[in-house]
Amino acid sequence: MGYTAEQRQGAWLEAIAVVEALRAGDKTLARQVLATSPHPGPALDGVLRLTSVLLHSIPPTQIDSLLTVAYRSAPPPPIPHPPHLP
Repeated sequence: MGYTAEQRQGAWLEAIAVVEALRAGDKTLARQVLATSPHPGPALDGVLRLTSVLLHSIPPTQIDSLLTVAYRSAPPPPIPHPPHLP
């Protein structure tokens, strides 16, 4: 599916908002941004691209440590759904 330049720009800004929310420790807000996006696919693509940039800027040993811990851990609890506004 093709998206207009405006739709791609909006999805990119949503991806940035997700990363900013995660940086602030607000997983609920990050989830809400993706859940309410009119174009969640491109927004998620943006989050993945930003995550990739971040991962390539971290020493590989730190990423290896993160993945080792992740494999040894149980799945985390679900991120709460924000309340629906009327």
